[in-house]
Amino acid sequence: MFVPSEGTDGTPSTRWYQGNWRVLCGRNRCATGLCLAGYVCEVTGGRWLATTDPSGKLLIGGREVPDHESFRWLHLLLAEPNDLVDAVETNYDHVTITAANRARRLLGVDEQRAEYLFHGGNTKTRLHALGADIFGPRPAA
Repeated sequence: MFVPSEGTDGTPSTRWYQGNWRVLCGRNRCATGLCLAGYVCEVTGGRWLATTDPSGKLLIGGREVPDHESFRWLHLLLAEPNDLVDAVETNYDHVTITAANRARRLLGVDEQRAEYLFHGGNTKTRLHALGADIFGPRPAA
């Protein structure tokens, strides 16, 4: 459902992993993983606050950030004009929004439905069922 295959150049591409908002390739990290909210943000062109350089250093605005601080910013994207005004805030001198709030807007769901969709314990089977319940059945192939 939400799992692209390996990139054509042999490098790992973005993968669905419901247990985290976002995990980056880099030091002490072996794969990229995103929950449904993070995945929605990624495939719609969202720009993350934090990036990595080719050596795996974690960066915000070009400045290295210690790994132990990653929990503070991995779920943040740079805000866009259409983001919910009440959901944006300033972090590290950038106007940001959480992956959950961006995905909620993009999917057009309320907070309660977003909680169901973005819950860390959801399996692919559960996400398929929730998706059908919220958005209707998948079109026939």
